Amino acid sequence: MGQIRVARAVLPHMQKQRWGRIVNVIGTHALFAEAHAMPAGVANAGLLNFTKALAELGGPDGILVNAVSPGTVNTARLQYLMSKGVTYDLSRITLGRFAEPSELASVIVFLASDRASYMCGACVTVDGGQIKTI
Repeated sequence: MGQIRVARAVLPHMQKQRWGRIVNVIGTHALFAEAHAMPAGVANAGLLNFTKALAELGGPDGILVNAVSPGTVNTARLQYLMSKGVTYDLSRITLGRFAEPSELASVIVFLASDRASYMCGACVTVDGGQIKTI
């Protein structure tokens, strides 16, 4: 609900200035269903739908809403999970490694910039080739 609450708070201000950028970060399970991640998949699919609907609502006012869908990212949380025995199969990722946070940040900064002036309602998957077909 975090993305929805923030959008609800900022949208009126963006509408008033007739400009804005919203970039939602949505897990890959929005597009790639796995039984063990069903709750996350349902929530992420809902956020993807929300992103596209909000893009339709905001676009006429110059508010561009897009999403980034990251694969597994090398974070402190990931390191913690691995230290507790959670395993990840790097062979499922075409590039054979986890994403670095800076690699996602670059895409998010682009989507928030004027250079992405014709992107509205898009979802950019940044997963190193983990989702090969949808």
